[in-house]
Amino acid sequence: MFGELKKWVDELPLTGTKANNNNIGTRKGARINVYQFCKSSGVIASPTSTRGQFTGDREEIMNMLDWHEANYRSAGSACYAAPALQQAASDFMNTRNRAYSVGGGRKRIIAFITDSTFADVSKFSNSMQILNSLNVNIFSGAIRRYADATKAN
Repeated sequence: MFGELKKWVDELPLTGTKANNNNIGTRKGARINVYQFCKSSGVIASPTSTRGQFTGDREEIMNMLDWHEANYRSAGSACYAAPALQQAASDFMNTRNRAYSVGGGRKRIIAFITDSTFADVSKFSNSMQILNSLNVNIFSGAIRRYADATKAN
């Protein structure tokens, strides 16, 4: 999975701005942040140079993905995604990330990639209200070994 994400990053137009540069104005391109989230214990950001901030720098993104690949946490059959939505809502509102102030044309996207089912959908509502108010688009993809979600996945 991480190999495919890296290929995607190579194709994605990035801003070229590092995580510590939040003054990107209307510069075209994407800035990315990656979290692992499925355990009930919360959300983990990469401790690399991005430290949980958005970046448009290819090297920083690859380092972030390398760290997540080396420190991958399996979710098992049930994934707790509410903490990830709370973190995303916070990130899009947080002045440190300035994701809300980079121009009206910039898209805000959350992409969930999981190999399990969400066990806490009933806890999504507060975060979803914030994300909806910010016009955040949410996509979800499941990667499974078999067609049906089972414990064997």
